[in-house]
Amino acid sequence: MQRIRRRVWKHHQPVVRGRPRLWFRRPPLPGESESLTGSALPALRRASGALVLLLIASDAHAGSVQVFLSQDGRDVSETPATRVVFTPRSGTNGPPVECAPKGICAVPPGQFTISLRSSTLVALDRPKYLSDTAADVPTKRGLVLRVVPAAFVELGPHRFPSDSVLTVMDVESGLNFKSDVGLDRTSLQIPARSMLAAVFKGEAILDLWKPLSLKPGERRELPENPPIPKGRSHLVVSLLFPASGTSGGNQEISVHWKSNGSALGPNIAVTGDPWRWTGFWFDVPAGEGSLDVDSKAWALAEPARIEAPDRATGFARELKVVARPRLKARFEQNGRLPSGEAEVDLLDCRRLARQSGPPQYSLCTHVSSRKIRTDSEFAFEGLDPVPYALQWQAGSFRDLFLIDLSDSRDKDVTIPVAIHLVKGLVSLKSRPLSGTTVTWHHFVTGLETVTETDADGRYEVLLAPSGEYLAFIDGPAVRRHAEALDVEEDRQADFVVPANSLTVRVVDAGSGGPIAGARVEWHLEAKGPGLRDRGEPFVCDESGRVTLPPSPPGRVTLVATARGYRRSEEKRLDVDEKTSSADLEFRLTKGSETRIRLTDSNGRPARGAWAALPSGPLTAPADSSGETFFEVPVLPGDPVFAASAQGSIVLTRFGGEDSPIRIGVPSSPFTVRFLSADGRPAPQVHISYSIDGIEVPPPMAWNARRAAGGDVYSRRDGTLVIAGLPPTGTVTLWPTLKRDAAVTRPLPITEVLELPQP
Repeated sequence: MQRIRRRVWKHHQPVVRGRPRLWFRRPPLPGESESLTGSALPALRRASGALVLLLIASDAHAGSVQVFLSQDGRDVSETPATRVVFTPRSGTNGPPVECAPKGICAVPPGQFTISLRSSTLVALDRPKYLSDTAADVPTKRGLVLRVVPAAFVELGPHRFPSDSVLTVMDVESGLNFKSDVGLDRTSLQIPARSMLAAVFKGEAILDLWKPLSLKPGERRELPENPPIPKGRSHLVVSLLFPASGTSGGNQEISVHWKSNGSALGPNIAVTGDPWRWTGFWFDVPAGEGSLDVDSKAWALAEPARIEAPDRATGFARELKVVARPRLKARFEQNGRLPSGEAEVDLLDCRRLARQSGPPQYSLCTHVSSRKIRTDSEFAFEGLDPVPYALQWQAGSFRDLFLIDLSDSRDKDVTIPVAIHLVKGLVSLKSRPLSGTTVTWHHFVTGLETVTETDADGRYEVLLAPSGEYLAFIDGPAVRRHAEALDVEEDRQADFVVPANSLTVRVVDAGSGGPIAGARVEWHLEAKGPGLRDRGEPFVCDESGRVTLPPSPPGRVTLVATARGYRRSEEKRLDVDEKTSSADLEFRLTKGSETRIRLTDSNGRPARGAWAALPSGPLTAPADSSGETFFEVPVLPGDPVFAASAQGSIVLTRFGGEDSPIRIGVPSSPFTVRFLSADGRPAPQVHISYSIDGIEVPPPMAWNARRAAGGDVYSRRDGTLVIAGLPPTGTVTLWPTLKRDAAVTRPLPITEVLELPQP
């Protein structure tokens, strides 16, 4: 018997679309019949109890096999005109072996697929059999196949192309039955019960029928389906569960198709196969939608956005399902971390997955919150497999910690705690500034800490986390001076506030009168990280004046805008240590506002979307009605760019204030690689591009790409991901400082584009 136990049996779950998956072993359940012959025999079966394989000790020759047929627990092995066929698999020589059920068949060494040939029965099991004749102890092997009465579906000639496939799914078991469609009539033998039929050509479904219920021996010709109404669609979605831990897993989920603000459950859900869930929707709105899985145990491995075709059937194959991971965390102990209660926010940071460089936590969204003790352990259960951040606050300290759960594995983490002491003196013209506020803005996390100078102009502050900060200094004698500072340890930091002053006046070019409420935008190019291209708008008072904060040495670029006026030309001013004060005047010419209406692909107001003209003017984010405006006139036919809050860009021609601009679904992200002259990767390179020959304004290209999950600069390996571009059209791309290196491609782009380093 020891040799018998060492013999090899290989079998697999029924093939779904030609993809076999391994079965696994378990002992018989209490009350299960161990054998149709009445012998006490060990059993191998699927977790669903679908198939029993028997090992029998006997005096027969090694490699012999005996097959039994079972219908609803009854032995029907003696059904007339029924044969069991062992078909050699790849690498096995010889013809197929046929034998009668219950008969003894000698099967030569090799691998075989077992099937049933019968006009009245259909097998629900499709095992593989490995014949091994090397044993010294003669054995006879027996197996039991489940069978059900047979029926037939048929297709008349010339209804579908000859390279298409008729596929019928058994609703109860989830098995597929297939037949190539020929030039003549096509007939397919199937179980006589509830079925779903479809005709495939490659990956596309040519036709889909609603459930058919057949009687034993019945022949049913598939009817002509009525045409699908315009704007409607059929949808078939298949979820693939992992091969382990899925017993009954596909029964524990609820799946909905979300589009146009509504959620639709499937008309039919097939769950007979524990590795697969298949849903059928027979009436959904055409267009883009998403699949939503509601389950405490399972989640989609990746977000599923699917385009439901107009007047056709769409099919999404094998969307992978993974177990929801758990996150367990504790604080690293630090003498400066106050004991007691801390607030912890869990942030969903899936939009950071394709981002290079420091994480932009503003792209993360809140999931849940906890109040815990800093010396205790806490956990978040049932999460999506995406990157997360833990944002915590204990006393006056706050920090963010990124954890990636994309691999769907449980994580136990220790939250690092880095708290540093920074102290120093704030002065102006060698005079200490008392009562001055210093606001510390952390570049990566966006967190801010505030402190104030004492009577001697000195301050002390504990900062968390480590990293680069921008220190804003405000007080009675100074207005918002900014300096960058790197904080990796305890350190001294003295600030000498510049003494220069810049006053701007904005007036009407015609009357010379002041324009109250005008905005002055300024950009400072100065030494030090974080100070380059930093812009802040300042609002003029009733006299049309505004005093800007003192500036470190560098070049200041200023632009004035006002509602009802054209945007001013840029003015530049070089500031150095000798600059004490300066006055600038902007004279604005009246213009007419242009209202813009922005919608999503379904025609709904696109709140937060914005528009830009190729010449540079931008709108503010659209309100809840999708409306915003340009401060300059836009003529019908003028090119206009628009971008959604999620970074999807569209180029269109202005059709008038009553013609909305629709922002559609973007094409898939693609990658650009920058290389130096000797072929090495070039990091930190910026890119520019045009759509259909019109350059996307740099602020829109930058911000939209970042919102869509693309990269701002190239990574260490020289690659840069571009996201948010339209699905069609022509794009021309070039390194920002090397326009002569431009490449042009039609959208969508699926290749990796290589560009030289500027």
